[in-house]
Amino acid sequence: MSEPTFGRRILGCPPHEILEAEDAAGRSEQFAELDALLTTILTSSFAGDPVVRVAVKVDKNMTRSDSVTILGLDAQQRQLLGDRYLLERQQSRGAWFLPQIALLKVGMCNLPSLTDLHPRFAVNAARDATAAKVDLRTNDDALAIWALLIPVFSELFAPVDARTTSGKPLTADQQRHIWDLIATTYSELNLDVVEQLADMRYGGNWSRLRIDGQMVAKQALVAALASQVGSDTVRRWRARSIQSLAARYYSKAMSGPPLARSVLTGTYQAALSGLFGGDWLAFLDYLGEPPNDAEHILTSLPEPRVYLGGSDKLTAVAATSGLPVDELERMLGALLGRTTGTSAVEDRVAVMRRWWQSFDHVHAAQQSRAKPARGLVEDAFELATGQIPAPPLYRKLLPADLCDDIDRLWDGITLPRWPERIVSEFHPHHQMALAFGPAIDLWNGVALTCWSACNTYTSRNLTEIAERYRQEVNALADFGFPIDGGMFEELAQAEQHLGPIQPWAEGWDRRRDGFETVRDIVTRHRRAWADRHLDDYLRHRWNSEIRDAAREFNRRTAARNKPPTFKQFASFAIPTANHWFDGDLAALYAALGEPSPSTTARHDLLVGDPRDFMYAVYAQLGGRWAAAEKSYDPDYAKDPELGQLAEAALRYLQQYEALGRPPSFGEFRATRFRWEQLGGEEAGWYRYQQVIEVARVIPSPAPRPTSADPQTESRHEP
Repeated sequence: MSEPTFGRRILGCPPHEILEAEDAAGRSEQFAELDALLTTILTSSFAGDPVVRVAVKVDKNMTRSDSVTILGLDAQQRQLLGDRYLLERQQSRGAWFLPQIALLKVGMCNLPSLTDLHPRFAVNAARDATAAKVDLRTNDDALAIWALLIPVFSELFAPVDARTTSGKPLTADQQRHIWDLIATTYSELNLDVVEQLADMRYGGNWSRLRIDGQMVAKQALVAALASQVGSDTVRRWRARSIQSLAARYYSKAMSGPPLARSVLTGTYQAALSGLFGGDWLAFLDYLGEPPNDAEHILTSLPEPRVYLGGSDKLTAVAATSGLPVDELERMLGALLGRTTGTSAVEDRVAVMRRWWQSFDHVHAAQQSRAKPARGLVEDAFELATGQIPAPPLYRKLLPADLCDDIDRLWDGITLPRWPERIVSEFHPHHQMALAFGPAIDLWNGVALTCWSACNTYTSRNLTEIAERYRQEVNALADFGFPIDGGMFEELAQAEQHLGPIQPWAEGWDRRRDGFETVRDIVTRHRRAWADRHLDDYLRHRWNSEIRDAAREFNRRTAARNKPPTFKQFASFAIPTANHWFDGDLAALYAALGEPSPSTTARHDLLVGDPRDFMYAVYAQLGGRWAAAEKSYDPDYAKDPELGQLAEAALRYLQQYEALGRPPSFGEFRATRFRWEQLGGEEAGWYRYQQVIEVARVIPSPAPRPTSADPQTESRHEP
């Protein structure tokens, strides 16, 4: 009989025996740097120092882009993080299963520090700390926090979590099981906290303690752990984690060596990443087990391919493939759902170029005493008011045929829950702006900020513009389309020559002469940037988004050894489909050269203009318009609760289109709204549905807010 492998010998052993076996077999040295790193972090945390810093950012489109940093590491430890825990490095070892975006709840990592600073509220502060939504591809420390720090601190502070978690009450057996696991964990980590757990555990004195007594019990546990946690704790925790991963492996090895994808689910992915740098073969070497003959470890992904059609590309492909152009055109037409001419992406890029020309003209012609072009770009903040929006300014400032083309090309989106159905995008100009990306945010924002600096009582400082738009400037530079930093220097100098502050005629506002000088500086730099970069920038926008979708498709295929399902594809590909294919995921599949596993269908229930529909819903619900308080303000909804329902009617229609039937009260999450004005929830919901059904087909005439021509009005919104 052959001698059992190392993995078989340690199976079921307690941590201290695993460590002894590692030492005897020469397998412990490979973990020396990892053990030292974790010891440093835990020692620092229990000494009262914060060990993880979170920076939360929300951009102008209300998209979060947080970052996390491990504090207190020296250069050698930073090098270890780079060698072992960069996502790209682990993927090159075959760890394509790792997430690219993760929600990291790091509060418990800093619990001892919070206990020192805010003893009364430390635990709640740690549990309620904002979870960081982090891109593991760009945040160097994120993977180590996800794979190492959160797991180890979660086990160490499991009693605190158990006594702080709210939610559905657990049964007595469930609670006993949780506390038995906690006791086993501390025993195997050689941590003596029996006395500190006496009141906390199930069946103890916890429910009879006042809030101050519960706080003292939690503080006592943290203090006891601080006096005992050290390098031995770290090594034992690592051994327990390896034991768990090994047990999972052998549970799948009944009929031979299992494939990685059958073993690595859920927490086991984090274990392989944290303990073995994402290297499945290194883990097998540690166990002394051979890989499955069918195991195929990809160290790189296939280069993404994009098939978009278009006459130029057809000619080039025909020359290299030996096929006639008309035959290729027929094949791509069947694949992409088109016949001849330009591709769906080329159509959108052409409209974006036309839009830029009008956008540039409006800002270049802006006058000091005219209303600003706020609303020329439809952004997320305008759409998040929960009220009926005023008529969009872009309808007045952009050519009608351009608006029509934007409405046509971006009027469909797909919602994540219903990927087979393309529903109406009621804000196509906003969708176009999302596709255009950070160049809009920068150039539109700079122009509006310059206007505000010269024309409002909330006057902005031109010297702060560079910092205000630093995120957009950095993004464009990273993409290879930098802004000339001299613009910000010129604006700062121009501010020194603006006229003195003057009150408006009414006396409550203020303005400064010299706006035209500032405007011309921005116009000159904007046009220089566009001449140099616009075409390449737009090409980068569609190419990078489609190729990113292709890479993610390939990554998930490598992780599972089969393509993602249609719904899994939708989870990462919907933004790209919405930006460049009118929400059609099947068309995006075709652009990647992949067969779509499902068909898509367009559903459109609204007849007429979305705003006319909202105004009709508001009027039929009994809403009233109030006269404007100022001559330059549009009329506004006098019944805000009915205004919220009217605005939400568009989301109701999207769900209606996606479901193929009206949404239910619960599906619509109707409890978010107040229904008193409509007779309560039951009567109000029935009336609301009836009003929508009528208004979507035949919008009835209704009063609607109006605003004066922004380019001729002498006063403006501040």
